[in-house]
Amino acid sequence: MTTRRRFGPTFLTTLAGFVAVSAYFGSLGLITGYLAVPNSMAARFPFDSPVFGGLALAIIVAFPTTAVGVLSYRRYRRAREAAALAGLLLVGWIAVELAIVRQFSVLQVVYAVAGIALFWMGDRSIVMRAASAASALPMFLTAPLVRGWHLRWGATDEEVRAAMPGDALVPVSQFTATRAVTINAPPEQVWPWLMQVGYRRAGFYSYDFLDNLGRPSAEEIQPEWQGMTVGNVIAPMANPPTSQTSFVIAELAPVSSVLWAKPDSTWSWLLEPLPGGRTRLVTRLKQHYRVGLRLPVTLILAEFGDFPMMRKMLLGIKERAERTSRLRRLVSPS
Repeated sequence: MTTRRRFGPTFLTTLAGFVAVSAYFGSLGLITGYLAVPNSMAARFPFDSPVFGGLALAIIVAFPTTAVGVLSYRRYRRAREAAALAGLLLVGWIAVELAIVRQFSVLQVVYAVAGIALFWMGDRSIVMRAASAASALPMFLTAPLVRGWHLRWGATDEEVRAAMPGDALVPVSQFTATRAVTINAPPEQVWPWLMQVGYRRAGFYSYDFLDNLGRPSAEEIQPEWQGMTVGNVIAPMANPPTSQTSFVIAELAPVSSVLWAKPDSTWSWLLEPLPGGRTRLVTRLKQHYRVGLRLPVTLILAEFGDFPMMRKMLLGIKERAERTSRLRRLVSPS
């Protein structure tokens, strides 16, 4: 926190601009041949080409630091997140450069320090969110291989067979996933987390780097989204929401069940009270694969992305509701 107070947007803009301009010059020099590269060194570049090195320098260093400079100059609040990512890329570039070129220079130290400074001045939590998403990559890649298992992750045989709100709205579903989790909190403390789901709302409690543009999902209840009724847009996935990217509430039984629907898809939620002030949260997603231009995107999102994102979301709701419940018990032990 002290670092951010000491160095404001002007310093960040200047630092990012210095790195970006020098990276562009270096990139152009490598691409055009203005920077003479000995044959022995050129042979260490991928494809034995300094041109490749120049393009990589522009993409990995120049473009990100340009974005940081512009965002910081215009006082956008996400400049700090961009700075952390750009700083990490710059330090990584220096490390790779040392490994490939195998020559040391004072400039490498200067730019390594600049990268560390960008990273330190930035919002470093974005890196943790990116790392969390990267750690889930094996689940994304292998989801189709374990389809039969993940389509009923956490759910019992009875829950998989049972009817859910909205089943009849998508009579032909090529992708039907019923998942469940037990939450150590009563339904009334789980329900508010569902009502505020969505981009530019509370997020999805999942891999924020992927589904919320890096914004952290909310850790508290947001009252402005708690009065949702039938017909309201729910779980928006874009701004502005569209019929392809957002659901609307089709059925609503407060603190018991809610059905989200959009063309060719339904997403239903059921909250069943359990003894001991617990909740069984069951969700079912049904998707009809309609032939058209959007089908490849729908297939990728459903077959590869749905399980890891949905699993993380259920666990995110569980963690938040249980934390809220514990806090309430501490405040009101009776």
